[in-house]
Amino acid sequence: MHLQVSKKRVLRTISKGLDFPTQLIFDTAGNLYVANSDKKFVKVYAPGSNSVLRTISQGVDDPTALSFDGQGNLYIANFDASTITVYAPGSTSVLRTISQGVSSPVALTFDGSGNLYVANSNRLGYGTVTVYSPGSNSVLRTISGVLRPGAMGFGP
Repeated sequence: MHLQVSKKRVLRTISKGLDFPTQLIFDTAGNLYVANSDKKFVKVYAPGSNSVLRTISQGVDDPTALSFDGQGNLYIANFDASTITVYAPGSTSVLRTISQGVSSPVALTFDGSGNLYVANSNRLGYGTVTVYSPGSNSVLRTISGVLRPGAMGFGP
């Protein structure tokens, strides 16, 4: 993975601890989180560093998406386990696990009210988007008939 400042020069290259990286996300401290799909870990790098700061592996199974809630908790979508695992800021231990309504999740996002949206691929073509109230493990509502969901986001 290369972080590029301009088309003329590479700022730095991160290669330690990576194996099929699929998503990158930064926390408010500037730490870089890298989901390594087909594996059972997320690697964390300190700002400006090429070395692994910590590895999150507890509860991780083929991570496909990462997101932070308003409190700085990390949410990891685990495709093979059909779960979302939640971690307190800076922690590598599972805070809680969401499994109700989760089926091969591929994307995560939060709306302005703090509701969690999970895009589920269901592995059969048509998927769903399940919505959870802040801090809840129970489905608030389900959006059905979504054809191969792959990414989601909310604008300002």
